Amino acid sequence: MARQLWYLVCLSLLVALAAGCTPAQYAKRADITAYATLAGGQRVALGDEVPFSIDYRPLGRDDDGNWVSITLGERTIQLRGDETGIITLADALEIAFYNSREFQDRREDLFASALLLANERRGWDLPLFDGFLDADAQWERIAKAAEAKSASASLTPSLVQRFVNGGVLTLAATIDWATDFMGSTGNIVTSLLEVNFTQPLLRGAWRDFAYEDQYRLERDF
Repeated sequence: MARQLWYLVCLSLLVALAAGCTPAQYAKRADITAYATLAGGQRVALGDEVPFSIDYRPLGRDDDGNWVSITLGERTIQLRGDETGIITLADALEIAFYNSREFQDRREDLFASALLLANERRGWDLPLFDGFLDADAQWERIAKAAEAKSASASLTPSLVQRFVNGGVLTLAATIDWATDFMGSTGNIVTSLLEVNFTQPLLRGAWRDFAYEDQYRLERDF
């Protein structure tokens, strides 16, 4: 019974860890990583970092998309009413630059490329975690017969670690639990631990093979 209780505790902890991060938190971490990748790319290509954001905020529109006014430096150009505003060629180019949907698409494509590259690099720093949780509960009652209750749960977490020489290490575990609610004798807990290591040995299947996907993403980026 003590061993079964220990398995259930481990199962609960793993489920809690898996559910401990919301999609918004994942998105925030992804944004931080992608922007850091962009900053590193700017240092290589430009020698310095410049502000970068994929937020699309056209000049002259409010939060509801209505045309209101355009602010250029200390000047404000009204877009409503009878007041006439004069803009220079430089002003027109600046407005077109900020409001260009084509330019915004290019920025978003660059951000997506940085996100793919950051995700590929992450696989070298930390093991990639994956998992699957399945549960089922049944209650059956037949006329003039006893009730029958049963429940089962299965958790299958796995870790994948890649190595610079092309090898891949996989660690997987499976924990199954079933009960008929008849006390300690009605509980069944089984576990399986599997470790697998794969190393390509043919020509070109070492370091260059391991980094090929990252090379392609870096070239695209």
